[in-house]
Amino acid sequence: MLSSCAAAPAGVRIQDAWVRPTPPGTDEASIYLVVSNGLAADVFVTGGAAAPCMLVSVHLTETGADGVSTMGDADGRVTRVPAGGQLRFEPLGLHLMCHGLAAPLVEGDHFALTVEFQGADPRTVDVVVTDLVSVKSSRKVLTYANGDNTMYMDHLFICRPDPNGNTEPFVGDEESLSVGWFSPDALPEPLAATTVERMAYVREYLKAKANGDSHAQFAFNGTIR
Repeated sequence: MLSSCAAAPAGVRIQDAWVRPTPPGTDEASIYLVVSNGLAADVFVTGGAAAPCMLVSVHLTETGADGVSTMGDADGRVTRVPAGGQLRFEPLGLHLMCHGLAAPLVEGDHFALTVEFQGADPRTVDVVVTDLVSVKSSRKVLTYANGDNTMYMDHLFICRPDPNGNTEPFVGDEESLSVGWFSPDALPEPLAATTVERMAYVREYLKAKANGDSHAQFAFNGTIR
């Protein structure tokens, strides 16, 4: 399912706001989005408000060298949106925490989120409840010919075309010869090993979701949970 992309007045914009569905009994949810700052000065995200939440605060998830993640309140050091730049709120990093949910969030739900700033007026955007299937990470370091060392984190989502947008697939780069829509059970062969792995995560997620468990799967060094 596609996340939202809402425009705001010139200056500071909120885009791609989304949140995962929550299982019954859960009273918190992490909200993710992108803040773009078109102003000439830095601004800071300070919090927010949303009808389903008693409180919306800014949180940061950090992962230590031992692979253990901890979460706590964020400060201005990480909530600064530089002039002419962006700040991304994403899984396993900076996010808005919705506290005190009155009812579970269900896939396809929409609700209004107001993001509050220091240095700019509040902005309101529609948040879409969507599926994050899995997050995969490892300690593997890739070294490129120019000497750059990189580590990658893979985020897998379930999406669907926006009926109000362009639903026709098209070649968008120089690496693909043709593109199209396919049923998950009738994908073209041969599939890359990474695609086979991702589809297995999707099937496992959908099976768990059908049994009432829609939490994202986390894979680290070959172990998924």
